[in-house]
Amino acid sequence: MAAFDMFELETDSIELMLTGGIQEVIKGNLLNTAHMYFHHGVPGIVWFDYLHRDEYEVLEYHWNGPRYREVPVEEESYTRRRKSSNTLLDTFYEVFGIENPVSYREPEPARVETREVPVLASMRLRDLMDERIVTITFNCTSDIDTRIRNSIASNLDSSFNTVHGKEETPKKDRQAETPPKTDQDIIARIRELKSLLDDGAITQEEYEILKKKLI
Repeated sequence: MAAFDMFELETDSIELMLTGGIQEVIKGNLLNTAHMYFHHGVPGIVWFDYLHRDEYEVLEYHWNGPRYREVPVEEESYTRRRKSSNTLLDTFYEVFGIENPVSYREPEPARVETREVPVLASMRLRDLMDERIVTITFNCTSDIDTRIRNSIASNLDSSFNTVHGKEETPKKDRQAETPPKTDQDIIARIRELKSLLDDGAITQEEYEILKKKLI
């Protein structure tokens, strides 16, 4: 298990265009966009409201990208063309290197660029408070996928192996391979602290202090 910072945790977020499950994680939200918040150094735990009320454990993450397509791009540059009915005058301008004042601009033919297009991704989550399982789907790109794999779903690479559509390791094998005090143990302890907070047994300040000491 990697060594985590014992001091102030840095909070970051990823803006997602959700296509499914938004009402499950943000009740009353009428928009399709949402921010998924997380702490650097605490993989597998996310929340969707800035006040940090409902935390979720990331169980699975799948994305079958990237994909690309060719897109026509209009050129900003133009080619100047001469327009004159006087051939002798045109020759005069050409010999002395003078630009024909009677001219017009003609756009260059459009070129084509290969650009990445969003591909649907899915993430299965467990509510740390009531054990509720929810699934969200969202449009994902390579940039978003890299941030999710590096900061949020890094625990899945080693223990669950579900990133990028890989088959999940059987549960009994996961338990046999999991050493003591793994990221999953930390997640379980955070879930217990969250339950104590919701029951009023500890304060919000105590919860934050205990969570920082735990990781």
